Amino acid sequence: MARPVYYGMLLAERFAGSTLVSTSLSAQTAAQNVTGFAASVGRNWKLALFNKAPDPVSISISGLPHTTAKAEVTLMHGLAIDAKEGVTFGGSAVGPDGSFSTNPQFSITVQRGEGSLDLSAYTAAYIEI
Repeated sequence: MARPVYYGMLLAERFAGSTLVSTSLSAQTAAQNVTGFAASVGRNWKLALFNKAPDPVSISISGLPHTTAKAEVTLMHGLAIDAKEGVTFGGSAVGPDGSFSTNPQFSITVQRGEGSLDLSAYTAAYIEI
């Protein structure tokens, strides 16, 4: 059975061949536990946002160079920060034979380099712009 760290590796693999760029985050409250990463590949961007807290968060994204674009979002979700099972990525679980396929679950609009996203508890968002 694939453990949560394996799902994290599936997400991290999507950054292969990209160049990580400097990012900054600011929390709305001290209780929020959100981290993020950004990478560029040519003219495209990849973002990973992680809500490691038990409450949902609203995230504003800014500073992207795109004027207007659709950003495809794929979610990785667990039942708790220390969950040993029940993790999905893109709504899919890794099969007993190691099979796995996923597609973006929804898109957000980026205008003037800005967008927003609501992120459930214990959820990561992989975003391609």
